[in-house]
Amino acid sequence: MGIIGDIKAINDVQKIKNGGVAKLSISQITGLIINLMDANKNLSNDEYNRVYKKFCEFRKCKTKIDMDMDGYLKTAVDIIKEFDKIAPYEKYSGGNEIEFGFLMNDIRAEREETNTDIPTLIDLLHSDNDDNSDDEDDSLDDLTIVDEDDMEQD
Repeated sequence: MGIIGDIKAINDVQKIKNGGVAKLSISQITGLIINLMDANKNLSNDEYNRVYKKFCEFRKCKTKIDMDMDGYLKTAVDIIKEFDKIAPYEKYSGGNEIEFGFLMNDIRAEREETNTDIPTLIDLLHSDNDDNSDDEDDSLDDLTIVDEDDMEQD
């Protein structure tokens, strides 16, 4: 994706913050919320290597979907939770570690509401999709997925 895609993601998040809808991918959101320079500075070598590996894995997820503020925040929190399993997110959030520590206390304490009918993007990333399965999954019928390579340049 690179710097151009990341700059577009910043503009798309601004559009979302203003009440709009924009197409974003896990890759773009990960690039916006993970600060590898902070990770390199604040984490052990092992933690940094694991964070970097996860970062690279998520940066490969380039499928864009329409997101409003709720969708963006839900996806960002899901991504943060995945990284927080490796090392405390506030150490590489790119923000004030104390402030993010308080926010992370809320996120860590949050009880997951389970709704198996609506998968999150992270669920889709981790799912073992078997193309040969006879079972049809109608839970994604209303999901608009766009591959960024097929999109026209703005």
